[in-house]
Amino acid sequence: MNFFDHPYYRAAKNVSRIIGRWPYQKQWEIKICSFITIFLSTSQFIAKILSVIVNSDDKEVIIESITPFMIDIVVAVKYANAVFNLNTIIKLLERLKEDWSIYTNEKEKRILDDYAHTGQLVVYGYIVIVYATVVMFLTEPFIPKWINFILQLNETVPNRFPVPIYWYKVDMEKNFYPILCYESICITIILSITAANDSMFIILLQDACALFAVVGSQLENLPSKKDLQDNWKHDAKSRKTGDIQYDHYIMCIKNHKRAIEFAQLLEDMYVWCFGVVIAINLPIISVNAVQMTTKSNTLQQTIKYVMFAACQITHLFFDCYLSQRLADNSSTIKQHMYDEKSQELKVPG
Repeated sequence: MNFFDHPYYRAAKNVSRIIGRWPYQKQWEIKICSFITIFLSTSQFIAKILSVIVNSDDKEVIIESITPFMIDIVVAVKYANAVFNLNTIIKLLERLKEDWSIYTNEKEKRILDDYAHTGQLVVYGYIVIVYATVVMFLTEPFIPKWINFILQLNETVPNRFPVPIYWYKVDMEKNFYPILCYESICITIILSITAANDSMFIILLQDACALFAVVGSQLENLPSKKDLQDNWKHDAKSRKTGDIQYDHYIMCIKNHKRAIEFAQLLEDMYVWCFGVVIAINLPIISVNAVQMTTKSNTLQQTIKYVMFAACQITHLFFDCYLSQRLADNSSTIKQHMYDEKSQELKVPG
């Protein structure tokens, strides 16, 4: 079985494959999926621009178009980040795979396992939130029609798209359902970019946190000579000293350096992307709040805007909280060094 087919990484892998951003896909798959993703996203963006131009005198359409435009910018930034940092992503994924072969004793493997499992749960939760929001947005225009049909009200319910769009020289009323199906696919792909980018970030960040946790555990526990011989087969030079304490510290330093390098690569890849995303997300939430207070005329509209706001806040929470967790894990190394358990290193195992 392929390493990344493990349940810990399968969800992130599959959602990345949809948009052609999984590094280990076949080249023809990457090209086809990437072309489809870019084509659908661009066509949707053009339709939104045309809608604003045609309805430039309608303030409601303008306000309703602000949030989709901002989301398109966020998605474009995330997709560009994934494209331009493909080599970095491959390097990080290869290091993640190596970690499971380098750290072999039970305690270290348990730490890797715990962090990977947490990452799996966070990824699944995040993906569910993203696609639940997609479903809510796509079904909201149909709810009045369903109510009208079920209750047999015989009222005329106007056709309405999830977000304002317009196609030049196309009868929007006559071709409402084909256009709606196309728009639904576009919206799903657009938000899949967000799901894929953030899922990749989550699994990589969890591994970075695990590396620092492993170093902390090693600083607190001096292994026996047998453990050292089992775990340091890849590093024969460190055993030539015959000093268990010295060898142990050398191993910790090397592992700490490895963790720092991993975290630095992760930061370099995402820092500017997150800066733009967070800067745009804040006004998106503000605009969404205005829509909730001025345009929520029905229960389904209220639920739609509430779910969208919850998705944005959750997105900010994941980005900020998980990044802070990495900073906390890296800063606890010195605490482990001064921990009382580290005194055990003075006693030969």
